[in-house]
Amino acid sequence: MTTDIEGHVYVADSRNHRVLMLDGDLNFLQVLLTQEDDGVTNPTRLCYSVENNLLLVGSEKKLSVYHIRSQAVHTKQSVPEAMDVSEGDESKKRGQTHEPPKAMEISY
Repeated sequence: MTTDIEGHVYVADSRNHRVLMLDGDLNFLQVLLTQEDDGVTNPTRLCYSVENNLLLVGSEKKLSVYHIRSQAVHTKQSVPEAMDVSEGDESKKRGQTHEPPKAMEISY
C-alpha cells in the first residue's frame, strides 16, 4: 500500500492480480491496473514517487513503473507498455545508465 500527494491510496491486490485506487477515507475509486489490461501479475509491493508521479509496482522478480496523471474524471485510457526491470537484464542490475524508458501513463 502507498499514497500519493493528493491523498489517494493505492493497494496491491496480489490474489486478484490488480492495483486498486482508494480515496483518503479508504472508499473505493477504481481498479487502476489489471493483469488483463496492464500485465500486472501478483503485485506485492507498491511505492509512489511524489517528485515524478511514478507508481512502482513490484512482484516476485519484476518491477513495473507507471506514470500517474491526475484528471477530474476517473477513467483509464489506452496506454503503451510499462517499463519492466526483470531479473534477466544484467545491465540494469549493474547500475549502468541508460536513457530513461517511457513509463505507462494512467489517467484518473
